[in-house]
Amino acid sequence: MFSFSKSFRPIALTIPLFSVAACQAPSSLEPNPEFVPLPTLGSGEEIVLRYAFIENPDVPTFTLEEWQIVLDTASEAVDEHFGLNVQFAGGESIDLEETFSRLDVLMTEEQKGQIAPMNTAEIDWHRMVEAIEETLPETNLELIAALNYLERYAGRDLGPIRGNTISERRRSLAVLASLQLAEALDNMAHNLEWELTGDPQRVSEFGYNEWVYWDALPSLGMPYEVLLTNQAVVSVEYAPYPLHIITRAGVTAGTTSGNPTARFGTSSWVTSFPFIDLSPNFGDLRGASYWREDSARYAGLLLAHEHA
Repeated sequence: MFSFSKSFRPIALTIPLFSVAACQAPSSLEPNPEFVPLPTLGSGEEIVLRYAFIENPDVPTFTLEEWQIVLDTASEAVDEHFGLNVQFAGGESIDLEETFSRLDVLMTEEQKGQIAPMNTAEIDWHRMVEAIEETLPETNLELIAALNYLERYAGRDLGPIRGNTISERRRSLAVLASLQLAEALDNMAHNLEWELTGDPQRVSEFGYNEWVYWDALPSLGMPYEVLLTNQAVVSVEYAPYPLHIITRAGVTAGTTSGNPTARFGTSSWVTSFPFIDLSPNFGDLRGASYWREDSARYAGLLLAHEHA
């Protein structure tokens, strides 16, 4: 199974508790907690996670039966690997446009300033190299392993890591990775606007495709542990930008973030888009064609990865 998760990409600030019912914007921002403590679970306890749909009506999605396969697969995987009885309850629908328009008002300029353009000619590559460098390991053996990882996806030799100190070698690898990112983004560019939203005008208006928005979404304080979407989340950020996202040209299929009203302090979102989109961009990333039922199972395994 492949994973597009950006779970380990912290954003410096997040939106504080925000009541959906009250519809009143908070007056200040609170720091996003760096860690959420592990919960204490009773042996054999049934763990009920609340879920909701937040889907783009212009983009293909799973059927309700296929979404149920996603949830059932996640439950089975958590039981198999952790011995926990996880069940899902709910299934309400949240309006994507209304939610993201509220979220846009609450996002700070600092948060929005982390969003980079998808057009390689417009990216500040100095900032991008710094963002990549933040995620790189700090030993020579690990740097070589990271380069080998990049080269497997690139399908060719990317060149040697240069420098005498670890700092110099980390910067050298970050530069090589930025070149690979530029190539991956250029390959992704064809018809990307339509793939992101079904409506090109919505990309810039509400940031449906931007990981920064999706990462901040749970901190609206919505009472759900799991959000299911069909939205394509494909983006570039000047936040710490890991190698596995570079190899996939900014594609994300799920993230877990802090949520002050969630049962265990976090919420996860997972999208069906990379698993079922038929365009060459996403077909190439999958590397194979799947039956729809298998695609739902893969998405369920990703959900288990995000929330377990």
